[in-house]
Amino acid sequence: METSAENEVQAVIDAFKDGVENRDIEVVGSVIVHDPNIVFYGSQASDKRVGWDHIITSFQEQFEDTDDIQSEVLDSTISIVGDVAWAAYDLRYSEEGASESSTFESRWSCVLQREPDGWKMVHMHHSLGR
Repeated sequence: METSAENEVQAVIDAFKDGVENRDIEVVGSVIVHDPNIVFYGSQASDKRVGWDHIITSFQEQFEDTDDIQSEVLDSTISIVGDVAWAAYDLRYSEEGASESSTFESRWSCVLQREPDGWKMVHMHHSLGR
């Protein structure tokens, strides 16, 4: 049985996924805490973004370089203790750009914190493989 908090966290994750697929920077920004100390890791060794300004710039660059982004959730879990939640996902991710297209499976995890205006992502990690 899902709790209200689990439904709220799932809604944030769904909004983030939809924001990325629609390349909508405002939606992506609405579910991430705007803090200079948050960290998002990507799948490449050099793919570490620290702070809201660097993270949002990274998403803007990704959205400018792609024509279509799709993701299919293959497996997922959400856990919550108090005002902290974490989620793990296996995804099939497809991205089309001007010069190339790629489809790959990936692992994605995030940490969320309950803020006065709702749950927000405070950390993310994305890696290739499943």
